Amino acid sequence: MILLFSFSSIIYNYYLGENAVAVMTQNPIAIQVLRVVIIGIVFLGAIAPGATSVFFFSDPMMGLLALVNLVAIMMLLPTCLRLLKDFREQLAQGIKRPVFDSNKFNDLDIDHTAWSEYSDEQR
Repeated sequence: MILLFSFSSIIYNYYLGENAVAVMTQNPIAIQVLRVVIIGIVFLGAIAPGATSVFFFSDPMMGLLALVNLVAIMMLLPTCLRLLKDFREQLAQGIKRPVFDSNKFNDLDIDHTAWSEYSDEQR
């Protein structure tokens, strides 16, 4: 069970890292560098004398990740509150199933074609 958990955790975290690198850069060399670094980290974790060195490294990294996520959440908060206000206004108008209208939020960087199938007819 521990082997399966650790293997699936490595694969999942690699997937997240590769997606992040793909979003940040289109350079295929960056993905190759990420793969080499991941293999090195996994190898280092496998031969480390005891798990304490891995935990001493991973705990501060998880704390740093939490701080980055909190900053991102705070940056998204005004947009989320605007969308929530629109949702609540639709409910107050008696709309049983509120629908997101991307045209109300032209100032946001929204792909309007992704939301084109949702129209007033579906309300």
